[in-house]
Amino acid sequence: MVDSASTVAVTIEHLSLPVIQATEEFIVTFSNHGVLDAPDAVLTATVPPGATITEAAPDGVVDGEIVRWPLGRVNSGKGYVRTFSVSHPPDATNRDILTTSVTIADTAGQRLARATGLAVIHTEEPAIDLAVAAPDVVRPGDLVVYQLTLRNRGSTPLDVIRVQTFLPQHATLQALSSSGQCFGNFSCDPGNTIQWGPGPFEAGGVRTLELRVDVDSGSHAPRDGTLIFARVTALASNLAEAVSETTLRVCAAGGNRCDVLPLPPPTVTFTPSSTPTITRTQTPSPLPTETSTVTPTSEASLTPTTTATPSPTASRTSSHTATPDPTVPPPECTGNCNNDNVVTIYELIDAVDTALDRLSADECLPRDGNRDHAVTVDEIVAGVNSAIAGCPL
Repeated sequence: MVDSASTVAVTIEHLSLPVIQATEEFIVTFSNHGVLDAPDAVLTATVPPGATITEAAPDGVVDGEIVRWPLGRVNSGKGYVRTFSVSHPPDATNRDILTTSVTIADTAGQRLARATGLAVIHTEEPAIDLAVAAPDVVRPGDLVVYQLTLRNRGSTPLDVIRVQTFLPQHATLQALSSSGQCFGNFSCDPGNTIQWGPGPFEAGGVRTLELRVDVDSGSHAPRDGTLIFARVTALASNLAEAVSETTLRVCAAGGNRCDVLPLPPPTVTFTPSSTPTITRTQTPSPLPTETSTVTPTSEASLTPTTTATPSPTASRTSSHTATPDPTVPPPECTGNCNNDNVVTIYELIDAVDTALDRLSADECLPRDGNRDHAVTVDEIVAGVNSAIAGCPL
C-alpha cells in the first residue's frame, strides 16, 4: 500500500512535429511531491485501439493491450520518465486520433494518479505552410523584423485558430502586425507568449504577419556570438499544424566577422528597484556580500560600541550595501516561460522538447532552473509540480 502522505502525479505527452511518420512516441513523466516515499508503485499504459506497441523503455513489459513498468519505490521529491511507441493501425487515415491513458497504482490496485494522451496521425503533408524570414546576423540596437508567411496549400478555405511564438531573449518588443498581442503581466518581456488570430483565408491564399523587436544594447547588449532563437507554430481548425524556426547571431562588428561562442553561465544582478535581471557576462563578477572589519588592540577582549569612533579596545563593525541581498533572489516558477504564474501544458511540452534538443534552453530561462543551457528530467518534474501545485508567490 502507498502511504497517504505520498502525493504522486503523472503526465503523458505526445511529442512530434506534423510530419508523416510510421510510429508515434509518448513520453510519461511522473513524480512524488509528497513528504513520504511511495513504495510498491506500478505504472501502466494502454495501447491505443488498433495500434501495436513497438517499444517500451526502460524495461516495460507488454501484456496484451497493456504496458506495465514495476516502479518499486518512488522517492519523495523525485521524478522519472518512461517512454513507449506504437505503430499506426493498418486502416489509419490522415488526421485519425490515437488515444491512450497511463495510471500509477500500488500493488493492491489502489489508483494514485491517472492521465490521458492523444496523438494525431499524419499520412498526408499538412495543408498549411509557415515560413519565418529574419536576418542571419544582427548588431546590438538593431531593429529586427520577423516576417511570418502563412500559405493555405489545400483546396478548401481554412480558419487559422492560432499563430504563436515567444518574445525572444535579448529583445524588446516594438510592434506587432494587426491581430497580434503579447500576454505579459504588465509589459511584454522575453519569454512571454505572442499570438495572432489571422482568421479564415481562401484556398491557395497567403497571409503575412510581422513581429518587430530591438536587439538589446548598452549595458544589456548580448555579447558577440550570442544566438537569438525563435520558434513559431500555426494551428488551423482542421488540426493542420506548421512549425518554423530561425536563429539570429549577434555580431557588433556586423557581417560575418564574429565567431559563434558558447554562452557563459548567467549571473544575477540587482538594480536599485530590487527587480532582478538576467545578464550574461564573459567573466562572472563576484556578488556583494556582508563584510566585517576588526580593529586590532593589545587587549584580547571585545567591547561592543554603538558608534564608529575609535576605541582603545577592539571593536567589530559591519558594513552593508544599500542593495537587496543577491543571495536571496525572489522565488522562480520553474517552467513558467511567460511569467503569468501559471505553467500550462504547452510549456511542459516545450520543456520536454528542450530536453530532447528540439528547442534551445535559452528560449525560456525559467525552464532551465540551474541555467546550464540544458533541461533535465528533474527540471521537467519541477515544471510539472509547478503546474499541479501552483507557482510560488
